[in-house]
Amino acid sequence: MKHHSLDYYRSRLRVNKNQLDDELEDQAEMLEQISMAVALHNTTMLEAKEGLQRIEASLADDYRDREAKMTAAAVDSAVKQHRERISALRLWMDARETLEQWQGLEKAWKDRGYAMSTLSALYSQQYFALRSTTATQRTSRDRAYEEGRERLRDASPPPSRRRVVE
Repeated sequence: MKHHSLDYYRSRLRVNKNQLDDELEDQAEMLEQISMAVALHNTTMLEAKEGLQRIEASLADDYRDREAKMTAAAVDSAVKQHRERISALRLWMDARETLEQWQGLEKAWKDRGYAMSTLSALYSQQYFALRSTTATQRTSRDRAYEEGRERLRDASPPPSRRRVVE
């Protein structure tokens, strides 16, 4: 199974309506790859969270053993300020941020699938004329519109140009 970067999948989000058949073929495979990445990042985030909880518990036990008269609030405060806990917290937050980015990408790819479904329906209803998607020739309707505009422009008198004298 291929594992591409977040940026790679983001760059592929835009649907090319002129290659809709290729886009439809790639959609399911890409979404599966993204879903697998989400699952892997979820596991990483959960492991980081559990590591943070283990470090917090271990540090709290150490503080309680060393300082029998420490209040619960003092122990909690000391644990939160310990550099090992801060490092584990950063690791968990980074893993969580990465997971949330991949989850957002997964949602965007699901929305992309719905957009392709809509595009496919429009295409099957011949909403997109052949020439409008290739943009190689003007249609006769476009030519007629432009000719009509030219005739109106030629038939109307030129706007008067009055000089304003101060």
